[in-house]
Amino acid sequence: MKRIVLAAVLLAFCPVGSAELKDGALAYSRGDFATAARQLRPLADEGHAMAQYLLGATLLNAKPPLFDLAGAEAWLRKSADQGNVAAMRDLGKLNWFAKSPFDPGQAAQWLRQGAERGDAESQHLLGLLYLDGKGVERRAAEAYRWLLLASERGHVLSSVILRESRDKFSEQARSEGQQLAAAWKPVR
Repeated sequence: MKRIVLAAVLLAFCPVGSAELKDGALAYSRGDFATAARQLRPLADEGHAMAQYLLGATLLNAKPPLFDLAGAEAWLRKSADQGNVAAMRDLGKLNWFAKSPFDPGQAAQWLRQGAERGDAESQHLLGLLYLDGKGVERRAAEAYRWLLLASERGHVLSSVILRESRDKFSEQARSEGQQLAAAWKPVR
C-alpha cells in the first residue's frame, strides 16, 4: 500500500517528458522491482534525484538476488545529497533498523537533516533517539521538541507518545521543548 501511495504522489509531480520515471515508479508500486530497477537505472546514473531515490528504495525492498543493501544506501545517499528529504529519512531508518551492526549516530545525522526540513517521520524518529539517548546525548527537551513538531504535522504516534509519556518529561523539559519547537524554522 505504501508503495502505491508513493507512486501516486510521484506521478503527480513528475515533469512532462519523464515517461521512464513514471514507468519506473509504477513498476515499483506494483512490486515489479526488476522492471523498476531497469527503468530507473539510466535516470539515476544521469543524476536524477527522484530516480536515485526510487532505485535505492527498489534495491532495499526487492528480494534476492536484486536486494542490495549497500547499493540501496549508495543510491539513497546520492538522492539525499541533492536534497531529497525522503531519501534522508530512509537513510536514517536504514542505519537505525536495517544495517548490522546498526549505527544510531549515522541514523541521527540523516534523520536530523530530514527533521530540519520539516519531515514529520524524521522528526518523530529523531525525537525517539533523543528520548532513548541512541546516537545522540539523551536530552528530554530535544526529544519533546521533535516529537511535538511531528505531532503538529499530524504524526499520530508522536501525539500518543507525548500524551502517554508525560512522566518521561519534566515540566522544565516540556517548557524548553515547546520553546525550541516554537523557534524552529524549516531548512530549505
